[in-house]
Amino acid sequence: MAEIIQISADKNSDFVEKLRNAVQSARLNFLFGAGASAPTIAVVGDVEILIDKLVGEGKSKEAAKLAADFLAGFVGVTKELQSAIKSPDISANLELYRGFLQAVERILVARQNTLLLRQATVFTTNYDLYVERASDFFPNLILNDGFDRRPNLAGIHMLRPERLFDSTFHTGRRYEYRAELPSLNLIKLHGSLSWAATENGYRFQAWNTASIEALALIGGDEENQSILNSAGVVLPNVTKHQKTTLEEIYYEQLRVFSNELDVENCLLIAFGFSFSDRHLTEILKRSLRNPTLWLVVPCFLRAEVEKLDELFNGFHNVTIIEPESDAEFDFSWLNGLLSSIVDGSI
Repeated sequence: MAEIIQISADKNSDFVEKLRNAVQSARLNFLFGAGASAPTIAVVGDVEILIDKLVGEGKSKEAAKLAADFLAGFVGVTKELQSAIKSPDISANLELYRGFLQAVERILVARQNTLLLRQATVFTTNYDLYVERASDFFPNLILNDGFDRRPNLAGIHMLRPERLFDSTFHTGRRYEYRAELPSLNLIKLHGSLSWAATENGYRFQAWNTASIEALALIGGDEENQSILNSAGVVLPNVTKHQKTTLEEIYYEQLRVFSNELDVENCLLIAFGFSFSDRHLTEILKRSLRNPTLWLVVPCFLRAEVEKLDELFNGFHNVTIIEPESDAEFDFSWLNGLLSSIVDGSI
C-alpha cells in the first residue's frame, strides 16, 4: 500500500532528507493540475460531465456554448499575463509561480551529481500561461516549451516536441570553460492558449483576448465555434480522451509523459492534481510498476487521503502527505519545501 505520512507545515526532517537525496540522484518531475492556478483559474469541476451529458443528448450547440464559455473564462487572467496589467489576485498567483521557478533553479544549480543534466520537467493539464510569464523573470533558467525558436524571416515558431529536453551550455570565449545552464521542460498535456492550429501543426501565438471577449458577447453558434478554435486545447468533456489519443501532438505529449516515468530513478511530485483525469491516472499507475519511480502527493484536503490511498493501493513507491488541517499544503508550502532542500533547513 502507499505510504501515508503526517507532517506539519514546517516540514519533517526525515521526509525532507529523503527528498533531498532523491533530488540529487533522480530526474525531477512535477505534475500540475488546476489546483496549482486556483483560484484565479476556475477548476473544471462538473463542466466535463455537463458537456458530455449535452453531447450524449444530441445537444451539440448547447455543449459548444458551455465549452466556449469555459474557455472564455481564461480571458481576464491571460490578458494580464500577456500585458502590463496588474490585479492583486493574479499578481499573487504569479508570485507563487515565480517562487516555484526560483526554488527549482536553485535546486538544479546546487545539484552535485554530474551524471544528471540540470533539468526539471513540469507536466501540466492547465492551459494558462503562468509558467511562461514567470520564466521571464529568470534569464538564466532556460524554458523548453517545445517551440522551435530558431530565427526565421516569417517570425513563426512551430511546436516541435523533439525540442523538449534540449540542453543549453554557456561557453567562455577567452578561457573556453563550459557550463550547463539550468533548464525547465514545460509539457502541456492538454494543450495551451499559446498554441494556434495551422495546416502543418501548431504555432506559437499571443492569444487574442480582445477578439474572444467580442465573440463571447455575441454568443452565437459561429462565434462559439470561433472561440473553441482560437487555441490548441483539449476541451473539458469526458470524451476528450478520444482527441488526446487520435491527434498526433496530444498523443506525443502523453508518450513523453509515459516514457519519462519509465526512466530509472525518477521523482514525480503531483501538486494541485485531482487524479480525476482517468487517462492520465491510468498511465501513471502503469508507470508505477517502475520500482525506481517515486510519486509524492501532498494533499490539499484531508478528505483526499482515503481516496488516494485506495487509488494507489498496492504501490509501495507512493508517498501521500496528509495535512493536519485543510489547505495547509498550498503553493507557498510547496515552494518552502523545495527551498528547504537547498537551504538545508528543516
